[in-house]
Amino acid sequence: RPGLGDGAGHRTMQARTQEGACRMPESGRSRGFAAALALASAAAFAACAAPPGPAHAPLADAAAGMRHADLAADAAPTGVLQAYWRVDWIDGRTEARTLHLRFFPDARSLAALPAIAFEDRPAAPPATIDLYRGGAVPSALDLDFAVDQARPWLDAVFGTVPADFLRHREGQIAAPARLRLRRLSSSVECDAQLYFGDIVALARADGVDDGLRDAVARGEGPAAGCSAATPWREYFTARPAAGADAVALRRAPDDGAPVAARLAAGRQLLKLRTVDEAWIEAVPRNAAETAPVEIAGAGYVRRDELDPVN
Repeated sequence: RPGLGDGAGHRTMQARTQEGACRMPESGRSRGFAAALALASAAAFAACAAPPGPAHAPLADAAAGMRHADLAADAAPTGVLQAYWRVDWIDGRTEARTLHLRFFPDARSLAALPAIAFEDRPAAPPATIDLYRGGAVPSALDLDFAVDQARPWLDAVFGTVPADFLRHREGQIAAPARLRLRRLSSSVECDAQLYFGDIVALARADGVDDGLRDAVARGEGPAAGCSAATPWREYFTARPAAGADAVALRRAPDDGAPVAARLAAGRQLLKLRTVDEAWIEAVPRNAAETAPVEIAGAGYVRRDELDPVN
């Protein structure tokens, strides 16, 4: 997103053969079911009590332009799982929302995970691991998840998934988790080393530093190559109706509510949440603003007076 540090996104990671090129363009259950899921999660993680074990040596995959490291069978790093929605505007007006999962190892687990090296750069630790579907390493990593595919893992880690997260398909949620995965894969994008892992199992974890979870939720994790550290954020620009010179930012989602601010055409806003089909809550932002989001100036604006920032 121009001026905001957010890169464009794609749903899969296409492996490329040319060395040195950017290899990834970004990117209500019943009580009975919940009880069964809890038992299944406990069984799946019976072998996860041990600390992460040593990893095998990295395996080079020259054909795919990636490198991989198989993990020990008892490797079960702890950290923070983040689930988030990202939106791509296909034709500038039509939105496509996809669900993504990524894992941030805590300090203890990060020290035990392998850092995969490339010949032309020092190895970077896997501080952020984008999770993908499938076991064997394919030519394209499926980085987006259908809700039905991700729901058992979300329920296992979060317990109760916020209703608006699934209803409106927006924002992010983060919680301490223990991850089982078969291997790490790594590639280089825009002079940054990226890590990917295939999920075997996920469960909620105890003892993870609350500071890590809070930092992840605030978007203070490392940026992923051409992408931003906060890919779930949505930006819009004000588009006054015909004959109007500004868009009204109101104090309530109602056309009769007092006006908090008048936004000139092109003024950028950061969406905070969806209210309904007609209104969103948003906060005006400057194009070059990088400070943490302050919601003191937030208000409500009609969706039909906004244009998405791709």
